[in-house]
Amino acid sequence: MGDESISFEVTGTLRGWTAPSFSRKTGHAYKPNWERVQRESIQAQAMPHRPTDPWTGPLAVTLMFQVPIPRSWARWRREVAPGHPAVGKPDLDNMVKAVLDALKGMFFLDDTQVASLMASNHYSAGAPGVRIGLVQMDALPATKADWLRRGGAE
Repeated sequence: MGDESISFEVTGTLRGWTAPSFSRKTGHAYKPNWERVQRESIQAQAMPHRPTDPWTGPLAVTLMFQVPIPRSWARWRREVAPGHPAVGKPDLDNMVKAVLDALKGMFFLDDTQVASLMASNHYSAGAPGVRIGLVQMDALPATKADWLRRGGAE
């Protein structure tokens, strides 16, 4: 373990994760329909890259978002924008949550396994999307016997 890695791209304009809304009438929580559609799109594009079984140990995750340049910007600004950091809506942390939630259960059991996270958000003149990299990290030995098997000194 600790040497497996997976990387792939998911295309499409991604929106950030949103907190649930509540119905005043019933008090039930609900999420917008577009969130389910986006999650299913990410999962469908990620499916060919998933491991046989979800990973159980710690992970290092890299997410490189490419967002479209706003059409409302002046032409000179659209021409220089590619590769520059994208700020504004949607928030980077909310896009990270949306992607990790979509990958949960396919690549790893729970997002609590993410021990290292690197995320960036840049403008792109090409297709919007996210480049995803997942690397298994060495887990802490569960027992002294495991530690000794890995070469620990008595």
